[in-house]
Amino acid sequence: MLALLKGLPLAYQRDLQEDKGPLFESAATLEASLGVMAGMVSTLTVDRARMRAAAGEGYITATAVADALVRRGVAFRAAHHVVGTLVAEAERGGVGLEALDDATIAAALAGSDDSIAVTIMGDAALPGELRAAAGLDGALASCDVVGGTAPRRVAAALAVARARLGA
Repeated sequence: MLALLKGLPLAYQRDLQEDKGPLFESAATLEASLGVMAGMVSTLTVDRARMRAAAGEGYITATAVADALVRRGVAFRAAHHVVGTLVAEAERGGVGLEALDDATIAAALAGSDDSIAVTIMGDAALPGELRAAAGLDGALASCDVVGGTAPRRVAAALAVARARLGA
């Protein structure tokens, strides 16, 4: 429908005679999909432990580590490069980002072309901050904005949704 209407000039065109079929078909598909979704949600069981384990696989929190560097003043381009180096080291060692030692983190920062990254390399608190950001809980908590993944934001969104459904 959007493509059809977008291509029309300002006034009425005969092309609008062709809009009814796709519109009604889309409405029928939506209605059927909502029925399937309602059935799925009503019978859904969540295995929290399995979800947490699956979320911890790979390097899904790498962006949170880069964001932690950005909060320290490192340009995102440089932070991305540093985290790429850290991910490569973690893969070589068969560990997660949160398991990297201080020396590995310092070496990745030292290899950066960003002066701030090199400057903060000596901060003793930084490796702990980066390891915390690399953990699943730290990565989720770091997105503390409206619509973000921080637990308090998710709880607020759930409360709003429950209130809307209860009304």
